[in-house]
Amino acid sequence: MFLYVDFFVVPGAPEFVRTDISASSVVLSWDEPQVSNGIIVSYTVFYNLTGGNVSIIVDVLSGRRYVVSELVAYTYYEFVITAETKIGSGPTTTIVIQTSESSKL
Repeated sequence: MFLYVDFFVVPGAPEFVRTDISASSVVLSWDEPQVSNGIIVSYTVFYNLTGGNVSIIVDVLSGRRYVVSELVAYTYYEFVITAETKIGSGPTTTIVIQTSESSKL
């Protein structure tokens, strides 16, 4: 199989996002884009309360895993992940999760 790589085009979107969710945190992990169009130099994770207008932005410079802590129990959050090469950022992958209920009584 021949895979064409265009080094003047941004990478594709990160794929197969997986989550491990608790009441106050979520572990995100993902696979590289199917088409990288060069070397992936970082990933950016944006997240906020679903429907919220304040985003937190984190650059993930190594690996394809990020832990978000200090979340509110039983709350929906939206996560957006993008890959970046020297050319720029590619399309995003978006997931919405709900943290679990608190185990505190």
